[in-house]
Amino acid sequence: MPLPQCRPRLQRRRVSRRGLLTAALRFGIGVAGVALVGCGENDGEPAAPERERQAQALLVQQSQEQQPDIFGSHSRAVALAQAEQTVAQEAALNPGPSLTGTTAVNPVEWRERYHWARLGSLDGQKQGPRHGGALHIEAPAPAEWSPFSDGSPVGGYGHLLPLVYSQLVTTDTGDYTDAHQTVVAGDLAQRWEMPDSTTIVFSLRKDALWPEQAPLGARTMAAHDVKISHDAFREQGRRQAGVYSAVAGVDADDAAATVGFRLTEPASYLLNEMTSPWHVVIPPELVAEPGAADWERSSYGTGPFAIMLSVPGRQWTLSRNRRYFKRDSKSGAPLPFLDVVRGSTFSGTIRSTKAPRETGWFNGTVDALRVTNLSDAERLLDAQPDAVVQVTPPTPGYGIRYEFRSVTQGSFSDTRIRQALSSALDRVAFAGAVHRGLAAPDCAQNWTFVSDPSSETGFREWPWDLPELGPNYRFDPSKARELLSAAGYTDTSPLPIVLDAPAPPPVVIDAPPTEFALTTQTVADQLRESFGRTVSVELAERRVELLEGDDQVIRWRSQPSEMADLVYTTHRDFYSADPDHLAFGNLNSAGEWNASGIRDEGLDQWSVAQRYAADATERSRYLEQIRQQDAEQVWRLHLTNPYGIRIRREHAFNVVDTYFAKYVETIPKQLERSWRLT
Repeated sequence: MPLPQCRPRLQRRRVSRRGLLTAALRFGIGVAGVALVGCGENDGEPAAPERERQAQALLVQQSQEQQPDIFGSHSRAVALAQAEQTVAQEAALNPGPSLTGTTAVNPVEWRERYHWARLGSLDGQKQGPRHGGALHIEAPAPAEWSPFSDGSPVGGYGHLLPLVYSQLVTTDTGDYTDAHQTVVAGDLAQRWEMPDSTTIVFSLRKDALWPEQAPLGARTMAAHDVKISHDAFREQGRRQAGVYSAVAGVDADDAAATVGFRLTEPASYLLNEMTSPWHVVIPPELVAEPGAADWERSSYGTGPFAIMLSVPGRQWTLSRNRRYFKRDSKSGAPLPFLDVVRGSTFSGTIRSTKAPRETGWFNGTVDALRVTNLSDAERLLDAQPDAVVQVTPPTPGYGIRYEFRSVTQGSFSDTRIRQALSSALDRVAFAGAVHRGLAAPDCAQNWTFVSDPSSETGFREWPWDLPELGPNYRFDPSKARELLSAAGYTDTSPLPIVLDAPAPPPVVIDAPPTEFALTTQTVADQLRESFGRTVSVELAERRVELLEGDDQVIRWRSQPSEMADLVYTTHRDFYSADPDHLAFGNLNSAGEWNASGIRDEGLDQWSVAQRYAADATERSRYLEQIRQQDAEQVWRLHLTNPYGIRIRREHAFNVVDTYFAKYVETIPKQLERSWRLT
C-alpha cells in the first residue's frame, strides 16, 4: 500500500513553529515512525571483551561497505521510491527487521518503514481515548517543580513544569498529529496577533482557575497574573531571561483578558521559545515570595495535573486536576484522560544496569522508556515482545561534536588544520560503530527551518546528506594529510591533539561503554589511522565531582580537563524550539555558548539577521549561509546525530511525540492527552 502523503492543514488560532511570529506559515518536520513488535534472538548475556572488539570491528567494516547508502537521501520522494515496494509487500502491522545482531541499519529505510502514520493503526486506537487509570513512565532527569530553579544537576530540571502549570503557548503533538504539521498551539492563549513587527498581543482564556488552597482561593487567572510571571522571568539572572532580551515591557488588561509584549526589535524566535517548558505562569503570590512555597509537595498551578507526591531526584506522582480548563479537540472530552501519572528518575549511575530501570520494564510497572541504542531495544523487546517501538529522525541540534578549545589561538586557529581533521574522519564508520548506523551526519543546525523545493512543505524534512554538507565532510585521508603537511606538520614534527575523554565512573557498574567513550575511542583511532605519525593523539580524562549518592544511584558532574584541545559536546542538556540558539547562541561572537571564541563577520551579520526575519523563507536563507560558512571553516568538528528511539507498552497511547520520541521534557504537555487501555 502506498504510504500516506503529508498535506498542509488549515489551523484556526494556531501558528506553525516555523511561522515564527507570523500566522499561516506551514511547519514541516521530519517523518517519524513506529515498529510494531520487534523481536529476535538475544540471550541477555553480556558479551566478552574479545567478542565486543570483534563486534565493533564488524560494525566498522559493514558501515564502510554501505557508505554510499547508509546516510541516504533527504528527499522524501527518493525515500518513498526506495521504501514503498518493501512496505507494500507487508501487512500494515507486520514486524520490522530484527533488532538483534550487529548489522548497521539504513536510516532511510527505517524512517519510512516505521512511518508515524501507523500509530493510528495500533490495537486499541479504535476504542479511542478513555478516562481513568495510571501511567508509569521514566522521568529522564530529576524533576524540579519551581520555574525559578537554576537547572543545576542537584536541583533538577524544569522539564515537567507544564504538567502542573499552564503556559501562554505550547506545542501540539500526539499519536494523531501529522509530524509534518506540528504547530504552536494556544494553552492559556486562545489566539494572538501582531499589529506590527515589534508587538505581539495574546488573548487569554477566561476559564483557567487557580487551586482552592490559600492563598489562591480558587480565583480565575487574570491577565496581570500572566504579566507578573513573565516580568519575573525577564529579570537579570533568571534562566529564562535570554529569551526575553528583546522585550521592552509587558502590558496587561484584565477586563479585555489580553497580554501584550512590546519589543525593542523584531524577534522571530520568541513565540517558538515560549513553548519551552520553563515558561509557565505561576501565582503572583509565589512570584513575590517563592521561598514560601513547598514546590515539591504542593500544587499551585492551573495545569492538567496536581502533585500528590514528590521525592526530590527520585520519583513523583501526579493526579488529575478535575478543574482543568481544556477539552480534547477530537472527542470534546475533558482533559486529562489519566487519573494518575507516576515518574521514576533512573538517571545517574545505577550500580546494576538491570535494576531498577529495566526491572520496572520487565515486571510491567514501567509503561515507557527511552532507548539510547539498538542493543537496549533488543533486550527490552525480548522481555515485552508486544511493546511498541517508535523511531524518529534526529532532534535538530542534538548531535555529537567536538568544540575546539580555541579557534583564535594555537594550532587550531589555522583553518587548514581544522579542515584536515574533518577530512580524516569517516562519519559513516563512526555511525556504524557508535549508533549501528541509525544516525545522520550532523552540522548542528535545524534543517526543518531551511527551504527545500523538493519537499511538499517547501522546507526540509530530513537532515542533510554527506555530499550536501560539503567537501570537508567527505572522508579523504589523502586530502587530510596534504592539508596537515601544508600547515608544517610531519612525521618528525607531529601535530599534538588532546581529546576530551570520559573519566572512569565513580563506581564499577555492569554497563557497556557510554556514547562518550565510544566516540572518544573511535575518533582517536580514526585520526591515528588517517594521519599515521603526523599526529600525536592523547586522551585527557575529565575531572569528576560527586554530587549525591546512596546504595542504588549516585550522581556526579564532570568537567573537561584544561589540557583538552577538543571538548566533547552535545546539546542534550537543554531544549530549544527554535534554531536561534544554534545560529546566534553558538556562532555569534557574543553568543552565550560560543566557547571557542569564533569570530567571523559573516556569521555575526547572518546570525543577527535571522533573528529579525519575520518571513520564514528569508530566515531560511540566512540559516543556510550560516551552515555553509561553518562547514567551510570547520569551526566545530561535527560527527553524527542519532535517530530517536522510544519504547512503550502496547496499552499506552499518546505517550511520545511523533517527532522527537526521546524525552518527556521536550513536549511534556502531551501527557495531558495520554491514555491507556485498562
